[in-house]
Amino acid sequence: MIEPEKLDTGIWRCPLCGFTAMSKKIVEQHIQREHPSEAHSNPSQSKQKLSEKLDLNNAKSLKNEKPEKQKERKGRKRAFKIGETTVVMWDNNPVEVRDFTGWRFFQNRNYIATLHGKRVKVKLMNGDELEGKLGAKDPYFIKLEISKGRRVLINKGAIMLIEPLSGGD
Repeated sequence: MIEPEKLDTGIWRCPLCGFTAMSKKIVEQHIQREHPSEAHSNPSQSKQKLSEKLDLNNAKSLKNEKPEKQKERKGRKRAFKIGETTVVMWDNNPVEVRDFTGWRFFQNRNYIATLHGKRVKVKLMNGDELEGKLGAKDPYFIKLEISKGRRVLINKGAIMLIEPLSGGD
Protein backbone atom coordinates (compact mmCIF):
# COMPACT_ATOMS: atom_id res chain seq x y z
CA MET A 1 0.00 0.00 0.00
CA ILE A 2 1.16 3.53 -0.72
CA GLU A 3 1.98 5.43 2.46
CA PRO A 4 1.06 9.09 2.99
CA GLU A 5 3.95 11.56 3.24
CA LYS A 6 4.37 13.74 6.30
CA LEU A 7 5.35 17.31 5.45
CA ASP A 8 7.51 19.57 7.63
CA THR A 9 4.42 21.49 8.73
CA GLY A 10 2.87 18.35 10.27
CA ILE A 11 0.37 17.90 7.47
CA TRP A 12 -0.03 14.56 5.72
CA ARG A 13 -0.12 14.42 1.90
CA CYS A 14 -1.23 11.88 -0.68
CA PRO A 15 1.81 11.16 -2.90
CA LEU A 16 -0.42 10.46 -5.90
CA CYS A 17 -2.57 13.55 -6.19
CA GLY A 18 -1.36 16.00 -3.53
CA PHE A 19 -4.47 15.77 -1.29
CA THR A 20 -3.57 17.08 2.18
CA ALA A 21 -5.11 16.59 5.60
CA MET A 22 -4.19 17.03 9.26
CA SER A 23 -4.59 13.31 9.96
CA LYS A 24 -2.68 10.34 8.50
CA LYS A 25 -5.78 8.18 8.77
CA ILE A 26 -7.82 10.55 6.60
CA VAL A 27 -5.14 10.52 3.89
CA GLU A 28 -4.98 6.69 4.04
CA GLN A 29 -8.75 6.53 3.61
CA HIS A 30 -8.47 8.97 0.71
CA ILE A 31 -5.87 6.73 -1.00
CA GLN A 32 -8.07 3.64 -0.61
CA ARG A 33 -11.17 5.46 -1.86
CA GLU A 34 -9.72 7.61 -4.67
CA HIS A 35 -6.77 5.49 -5.87
CA PRO A 36 -7.81 1.85 -5.35
CA SER A 37 -5.63 0.50 -8.17
CA GLU A 38 -2.50 2.26 -6.90
CA ALA A 39 -3.26 1.54 -3.24
CA HIS A 40 -2.29 -2.14 -3.58
CA SER A 41 0.50 -1.71 -6.13
CA ASN A 42 4.23 -1.78 -5.51
CA PRO A 43 5.32 1.17 -3.34
CA SER A 44 8.72 1.35 -5.06
CA GLN A 45 7.55 3.98 -7.58
CA SER A 46 10.00 6.82 -7.87
CA LYS A 47 9.14 10.27 -6.58
CA GLN A 48 9.82 11.68 -10.03
CA LYS A 49 7.16 9.45 -11.56
CA LEU A 50 4.70 10.53 -8.89
CA SER A 51 5.42 14.23 -9.43
CA GLU A 52 4.90 13.76 -13.19
CA LYS A 53 1.54 12.17 -12.40
CA LEU A 54 0.71 15.13 -10.15
CA ASP A 55 1.51 17.62 -12.92
CA LEU A 56 -0.55 15.60 -15.39
CA ASN A 57 -3.55 15.59 -13.01
CA ASN A 58 -3.30 19.37 -12.57
CA ALA A 59 -3.09 19.91 -16.34
CA LYS A 60 -6.14 17.67 -16.91
CA SER A 61 -8.18 19.51 -14.30
CA LEU A 62 -7.35 22.86 -15.94
CA LYS A 63 -8.26 21.53 -19.40
CA ASN A 64 -11.60 20.21 -18.19
CA GLU A 65 -12.60 23.53 -16.62
CA LYS A 66 -15.60 25.29 -18.04
CA PRO A 67 -14.86 28.33 -20.22
CA GLU A 68 -16.29 30.68 -17.56
CA LYS A 69 -13.72 29.46 -15.04
CA GLN A 70 -10.92 29.73 -17.57
CA LYS A 71 -11.91 33.35 -18.14
CA GLU A 72 -11.82 33.93 -14.39
CA ARG A 73 -8.27 32.62 -14.30
CA LYS A 74 -6.89 35.49 -16.32
CA GLY A 75 -3.37 35.96 -15.14
CA ARG A 76 -0.26 33.89 -15.21
CA LYS A 77 0.77 30.79 -13.33
CA ARG A 78 3.80 30.80 -11.04
CA ALA A 79 5.36 27.78 -9.37
CA PHE A 80 8.10 27.60 -6.78
CA LYS A 81 9.44 24.98 -4.40
CA ILE A 82 9.58 24.96 -0.64
CA GLY A 83 11.61 21.91 0.31
CA GLU A 84 10.10 19.03 -1.65
CA THR A 85 6.71 20.73 -2.01
CA THR A 86 5.87 22.61 -5.20
CA VAL A 87 3.58 25.59 -4.65
CA VAL A 88 1.59 26.79 -7.67
CA MET A 89 0.13 30.30 -7.58
CA TRP A 90 -1.87 32.37 -10.03
CA ASP A 91 -1.02 36.04 -10.40
CA ASN A 92 -4.50 37.34 -11.06
CA ASN A 93 -5.37 40.68 -12.53
CA PRO A 94 -6.32 43.31 -9.96
CA VAL A 95 -9.95 43.23 -8.88
CA GLU A 96 -12.00 46.36 -9.42
CA VAL A 97 -13.70 47.41 -6.19
CA ARG A 98 -16.62 49.77 -6.59
CA ASP A 99 -18.00 52.11 -3.98
CA PHE A 100 -21.52 51.02 -3.05
CA THR A 101 -22.06 53.48 -0.20
CA GLY A 102 -25.02 55.15 -1.89
CA TRP A 103 -27.44 52.85 -0.05
CA ARG A 104 -26.35 54.47 3.24
CA PHE A 105 -28.21 57.59 2.14
CA PHE A 106 -31.44 55.95 3.29
CA GLN A 107 -30.07 54.88 6.67
CA ASN A 108 -29.04 58.19 8.13
CA ARG A 109 -30.85 60.80 6.05
CA ASN A 110 -33.10 63.06 8.11
CA TYR A 111 -36.09 63.52 5.80
CA ILE A 112 -37.99 65.55 8.37
CA ALA A 113 -35.28 68.23 8.41
CA THR A 114 -37.09 70.14 5.64
CA LEU A 115 -39.92 70.81 8.13
CA HIS A 116 -37.60 72.22 10.81
CA GLY A 117 -39.11 75.33 12.36
CA LYS A 118 -42.52 74.87 10.69
CA ARG A 119 -45.91 74.19 12.29
CA VAL A 120 -46.99 70.56 11.94
CA LYS A 121 -49.61 68.10 13.12
CA VAL A 122 -48.13 64.81 14.39
CA LYS A 123 -50.20 61.64 14.71
CA LEU A 124 -48.64 58.96 16.94
CA MET A 125 -49.02 55.17 16.76
CA ASN A 126 -51.22 55.16 19.88
CA GLY A 127 -53.69 57.54 18.19
CA ASP A 128 -52.69 60.79 19.95
CA GLU A 129 -52.46 63.91 17.80
CA LEU A 130 -50.21 66.85 18.66
CA GLU A 131 -49.76 70.24 16.99
CA GLY A 132 -46.80 72.53 17.32
CA LYS A 133 -43.56 73.93 15.93
CA LEU A 134 -41.20 71.14 14.81
CA GLY A 135 -37.54 70.88 15.73
CA ALA A 136 -35.90 68.14 13.63
CA LYS A 137 -32.14 68.21 14.08
CA ASP A 138 -31.77 64.77 15.73
CA PRO A 139 -31.83 61.64 13.54
CA TYR A 140 -33.96 59.65 16.06
CA PHE A 141 -36.18 62.19 17.85
CA ILE A 142 -38.19 65.26 16.99
CA LYS A 143 -38.87 68.19 19.30
CA LEU A 144 -42.38 69.55 19.19
CA GLU A 145 -42.93 72.96 20.81
CA ILE A 146 -46.62 72.87 21.64
CA SER A 147 -46.79 76.29 23.35
CA LYS A 148 -44.25 78.77 24.69
CA GLY A 149 -42.10 76.88 27.17
CA ARG A 150 -43.88 73.53 26.69
CA ARG A 151 -42.11 71.09 24.45
CA VAL A 152 -42.26 67.34 23.84
CA LEU A 153 -39.57 64.99 22.53
CA ILE A 154 -41.00 62.20 20.36
CA ASN A 155 -39.17 59.16 19.05
CA LYS A 156 -39.51 58.96 15.26
CA GLY A 157 -40.40 55.28 15.55
CA ALA A 158 -43.60 56.21 17.41
CA ILE A 159 -44.78 58.57 14.68
CA MET A 160 -47.37 57.42 12.19
CA LEU A 161 -47.98 60.68 10.31
CA ILE A 162 -46.52 64.20 10.12
CA GLU A 163 -48.75 66.70 8.38
CA PRO A 164 -47.42 70.19 7.62
CA LEU A 165 -49.91 72.92 8.53
CA SER A 166 -50.51 75.91 6.32
CA GLY A 167 -49.91 78.27 9.21
CA GLY A 168 -46.12 78.35 8.41
CA ASP A 169 -43.90 79.73 11.17
